[in-house]
Amino acid sequence: YIEEGDFDFICFEPVTLGLVPTFVEEEFAVYDKPSGLLVHPQNRHTPYSLNDEIKHRFGHEAIITHRIDQETSGLVLAARNKISERTLKMMFEEREITKRYLAMVKGHLKEPLDIQEPLLRREDASSIVRMIVRVHPEGKPSQTFIKPLEYFPETDTTLVEASPYPGRQHQ
Repeated sequence: YIEEGDFDFICFEPVTLGLVPTFVEEEFAVYDKPSGLLVHPQNRHTPYSLNDEIKHRFGHEAIITHRIDQETSGLVLAARNKISERTLKMMFEEREITKRYLAMVKGHLKEPLDIQEPLLRREDASSIVRMIVRVHPEGKPSQTFIKPLEYFPETDTTLVEASPYPGRQHQ
């Protein structure tokens, strides 16, 4: 089958705003993603994401190996080639690499918590946030361990470490 005519190709050209990796090795790099920055573009009209910085610095094969929400700041691991991408993604899948989050919560949390609730995700076009996640009986099982680290009485807040398992998106 032969096709004749004009063809348009859309090529991804990464943009840099100067965000540099925190740590670089031969096979991977670690970025400290600020809150508000998308990890991946939502569509081809997204003007900028962390993906731009990674591909700008390390080339077309470089890619992010996991996601964190746009509102979340934190460390993001990027593979610098296809082989390290497969290895790192497998390590996340087999829980050889785990995610932990630090958060400030209102009140004095004295004891660790083991939260086990089914989470249901659905898109919401009317919302500022595209994806709505809520506890719902029809949702997928999720579990998060919450460990209090330090209480601050002057603000009545507790610094906690949250460890999600199995690491559902938007958990």
